[in-house]
Amino acid sequence: MRPRPLLANRNTYRLRPLAALLVLLLTPGYGAMTQQNDSPRTADKPHQDSPLTRTEKNHPPPLGRIRIVDGIFREAATGRRFCPYGFNFNRLRPHHENPKVLWHDNFNPARYDAAEVERLMTNLSTDGFNVVRVFLDHMDESRGGIASDKEASGLSPAYENKLLDFLDHARRHQIRVILCFCYTPDSTHYRNIVEHHPLPEPLRGKVGGANLQQFHPGRVAAHAAYMADLVRMIRDRDPSLLSTVFAYEITNEAFQIATAPPFSLHRGTLSFHGTTYDLGNDVSLQALADASMAVWVNACRQAVRAVDPEALVSISVFSFDAVGRTGPEHLLTDQTADPRFPARPLALVRDTTLDYVDIHLYARTLENHSVRPAIEDELTSLEFKKAKLLARRRGKPLIMGEFGAFRSTFGTVKSAVSGMVEQVELAASLGFQGMLFWTYDTREQDRILLYARTDKAQIYRALADLHRRLILPPQGPLRFQTTATDSAHEPEETIVPEGPNLLPNPRGRDVDRQGRPRAWHLTSYDPHGLGEAKLETVHAAADQGDVLRITSENKAQPRWISLLSGPFALLPHRRYLVEFEARVDVPRADARFFLLDATFAWVREHRIRLRQSWHPYKIVISIENANTDHPAVFRLDIPAGATVWLRRPSVRLVRETTPNP
Repeated sequence: MRPRPLLANRNTYRLRPLAALLVLLLTPGYGAMTQQNDSPRTADKPHQDSPLTRTEKNHPPPLGRIRIVDGIFREAATGRRFCPYGFNFNRLRPHHENPKVLWHDNFNPARYDAAEVERLMTNLSTDGFNVVRVFLDHMDESRGGIASDKEASGLSPAYENKLLDFLDHARRHQIRVILCFCYTPDSTHYRNIVEHHPLPEPLRGKVGGANLQQFHPGRVAAHAAYMADLVRMIRDRDPSLLSTVFAYEITNEAFQIATAPPFSLHRGTLSFHGTTYDLGNDVSLQALADASMAVWVNACRQAVRAVDPEALVSISVFSFDAVGRTGPEHLLTDQTADPRFPARPLALVRDTTLDYVDIHLYARTLENHSVRPAIEDELTSLEFKKAKLLARRRGKPLIMGEFGAFRSTFGTVKSAVSGMVEQVELAASLGFQGMLFWTYDTREQDRILLYARTDKAQIYRALADLHRRLILPPQGPLRFQTTATDSAHEPEETIVPEGPNLLPNPRGRDVDRQGRPRAWHLTSYDPHGLGEAKLETVHAAADQGDVLRITSENKAQPRWISLLSGPFALLPHRRYLVEFEARVDVPRADARFFLLDATFAWVREHRIRLRQSWHPYKIVISIENANTDHPAVFRLDIPAGATVWLRRPSVRLVRETTPNP
């Protein structure tokens, strides 16, 4: 959840949905080119474990190649089925132009830690994991990236040394690596390629912004050359490491921008590679997006294969649902705050030479402790059933190259363990042939995303235990052996209906015996105020209780309407069960639920999806450091322009938790 990846989508968290756009706008090559650092580069001394200094005596043998046979990953030498199962590994640093944005820092020569990498590879191999996914930094070498104006190749030898060292550690532990390229380096070498392939006259003024990556022939050629140059570097400096690379990923979470031309023009036509597209038609616009993405993807794969004919090449996508879209072919009709829309998996399978497709899935809501409804919504927006069927026919596997646990969704590590195990088993049953968790130990994102090694490595150990139960049939979906003691899907808490309710708050206003707040009102944190919103109580049948109805007419101002309860008191180091039922008058709408201190000293946020039929919501929230001098409130943010009904809201004490040290 996301570029969503500061993430990100996604999202400062992993480069998921909105955050990736911030990075895009700051990225050289997608706006004005940045000046190069003119200070002389100091000579880089190879690391003692670098491939530059190894001798044949301690040179380990290369790993066997992984090939795709009839849509299944297999070891080329033995024919055994192979399931890529592991983690994303990511070190991050603040972006130099916007410190709130985090950027990839895996192979920064000044910060690369070979001992840390050795511990990573040792742990992964010991516990049965076999793939790690990492990101390359396209920025200038003066900032720790790969771009260099001092080398004819445009690539920094110091950066290359650290990358080769990482691959060498992986090989020694039988771990394969996915290299994700993201953006093209802004070095003279690649700028010259862009200038050598100018934008055709018919496209000038009709394409722009981030969409130039797929439409501009120079940018297509430059990115393809960058990928080929890096593969060639590995081949020339240590060809035995080529098989350590499981795949080269063209970019992380490929997307285009609906608010930039040509998709923002909304009228006229555009001719692209011999086909004319109607810019005022949703279906035609999607076909144009599919075609432009295919041109870029196919050029990159062709360039990589020209250097290493056995290499696997892929690309990753987030879901349309992750950025508030219903699916493909709705660019004109979907009105969303996030202007991005992902590459379409169906088209990637149908129109490109990619070896496999990587789909990233994050649960942003839980329903009855389950991630399944949220994941199914993401897959529905991606036309997953059609894409999976076509992928099977074309012999192209699908993997879940990112899945992870947002703190705002799960609240606790224990809840995340249950959700992640459920998601892996769900992905296997749906035909995904590999799973990589986000992330192994990205401490830089700890406030947003739970990493696998956090809190005594509970998530890591659960995924390792799950891998030990993995069954690899010769054909068909992956399976997991069940055990009598398997309790992965048990609810996190056993709720006792007779448990104590909340305490009256210091002001004397309280909740009733069922833990239901007695007073409600509407407010808005938007500068435009409440607009036309209003709150009504609808008297329903006695067994249903009264229903709160919130209506608003203006869809643009404000964006959110907030329903707040009367204040009540919370105790620190406790868990509270929040329950309510809700429905909405549109097919679906995202809402935000908060339990928070009235002074905003602490906030617990969860995102939920409202549906047209009544649906129950149960959320367990841990309160570590509540200020007992301040009351708490229940808050539900509702999208403007919708009518929402709410009934049976309650907030009740469940049981004590252990205070944080």
